[in-house]
Amino acid sequence: MVAIFDAVSGQRVTDADVGAFLLGIGSARSEHRLELMAVNGAMTYGAFMKMPGNGAYRIRMEIHRRKTDHPVIATFDYSGAD
Repeated sequence: MVAIFDAVSGQRVTDADVGAFLLGIGSARSEHRLELMAVNGAMTYGAFMKMPGNGAYRIRMEIHRRKTDHPVIATFDYSGAD
């Protein structure tokens, strides 16, 4: 789950297409489209992703908005409990 805010206005973004690419060590890359959803009355984006085992994963988020030519890209590393 991810909440997205406009860098200039600080307003919550609810008009984006959001994708997540999951890459785990020793596993294939998977692609997920995040859906807009309300959580405690606030709009966020989310999807369920299978992350088997306790290994390390890299998650690459691509955020596309209609008003921009290029996506915003953010990369996160996740390491499960060993």
